[in-house]
Amino acid sequence: MTASPTMLARCVAIAIAASSMAACSTQQTRQAEPSVQTAVHDRVDELLRRYAANDQEGVVAMLDPQHIAIYGSDASEVVHSVDELRQLMRNDFALWGTASFGAVQDFDFRTDGTLATTFFSV
Repeated sequence: MTASPTMLARCVAIAIAASSMAACSTQQTRQAEPSVQTAVHDRVDELLRRYAANDQEGVVAMLDPQHIAIYGSDASEVVHSVDELRQLMRNDFALWGTASFGAVQDFDFRTDGTLATTFFSV
C-alpha cells in the first residue's frame, strides 16, 4: 500500500518542520558546501524512511522536542509536542496501516551557515 496524498502532505510538512525549526535568522543566505546540502538531503530521506516505517522513536529523535511544529492535512491537525506527534502517527497508521515514499524531488536548500532549511516534494 502506498501513502495517500494526505499522508504525503503531512510527511512533507514534518520534514520541513524538522529541517527548519528556527527559521528566523537575520543573516543572509549563502552557498553551502555541497557536502552540507548532501547531509541535509540524507536527513530528509531518513526522516521520511522512519515515518514510513512508523518508527515513532526514530522520528522523535530527529526533532528538537522543544520546537516542534507539524501541520497535518486538516486545519485541526497541528502538533507542538512529542506526545502530539506520537498520537498523530498512531492515528495515521491506524487509518493507513503502512506507507512508502518515492524519491525526494524539487529539493531546494538554503543556509546562512548556522541554520539550514529545505523544501521538497515526494
